[in-house]
Amino acid sequence: MRFFNTAGMASGSASASEGGFGSTAAPGSAPESAFPSGSAPTGPVRWQKIVLELKVIGAAQSYDKVKAQALEQTATYALACGAEEAHILIFDRDKTRGWRQHVFDDEGEHAGVRMRIWAM
Repeated sequence: MRFFNTAGMASGSASASEGGFGSTAAPGSAPESAFPSGSAPTGPVRWQKIVLELKVIGAAQSYDKVKAQALEQTATYALACGAEEAHILIFDRDKTRGWRQHVFDDEGEHAGVRMRIWAM
């Protein structure tokens, strides 16, 4: 799992003990081991928890059905980890629909969690 701070710097694979989710590091700080050599930020670090759910659908599946399942699943993840944002990416592999039908954005909500949906 990779984590990014608000400056967009990857922290590599971080476990809870290394500043990942459930970290015991003090708020606004991160252990040096969480950053690649020479890339540790000099100021305070703000970790951002974001859930990204990926779905792949084909001709036999309905967008609305996949959306409903994804909203429920993603909300569960977001609530479990205290995520600040949640996004769903849906890749539509149905070759009978054109790009204008494939590429769009949508929104949804489940269990009080608002999510942005990106279809492509």
